[in-house]
Amino acid sequence: MCRRSRNFGMTACLSQSPSFKPWVVSQFMACIFFLLVLFFLAAGNANAWNGRVVKVLDGDTVEVMNCNGKIVRIHLYGVEAPRKSQYFGDECTQYFARLVESKSIHVINVGRDLLGRMRSMVWTEGLSVNEEMVRAGYAWVSNPLGLSPSCEKWMGVQVAAMESKAGLWHGVRQCLSRGRVPDLPPSCPLY
Repeated sequence: MCRRSRNFGMTACLSQSPSFKPWVVSQFMACIFFLLVLFFLAAGNANAWNGRVVKVLDGDTVEVMNCNGKIVRIHLYGVEAPRKSQYFGDECTQYFARLVESKSIHVINVGRDLLGRMRSMVWTEGLSVNEEMVRAGYAWVSNPLGLSPSCEKWMGVQVAAMESKAGLWHGVRQCLSRGRVPDLPPSCPLY
């Protein structure tokens, strides 16, 4: 059933649902958008924090003092480096130390690995430390299937590092050419 409106010369059908005023809808949508932004910012920052590196333990593990003065041990997410006692471990540790030692870092905790260790993305002075370790040839991507798009990107960085024989890849190729297999973790892409 339709009737003609006197004010606007338009026909309105009573069978249709009432329409909302445009400004009410836009205010409602703005409130929803604002609440969603707050939700995502709060959720995204729950695992992000800043700290100062107090000790470099090996090529992918550091101890960091957080804002509460607590020392937290973190491991780089998505990458692996040899331990100090393994082939090229000292060099990897020294390079990592040059990047982060006594510096302020930004940390995003991604989660724990199978051994219960906290895995984190780390930045210092705008540099992704995880990616830089791979680029320089002092670490490799430890989860090539990746839980994040970063791991996929780092695979290309790793291939370039291996081809240019950066960091440990130079020595690894020399060892292999002599018939020796260097002592590296099983996650190393040589195995």
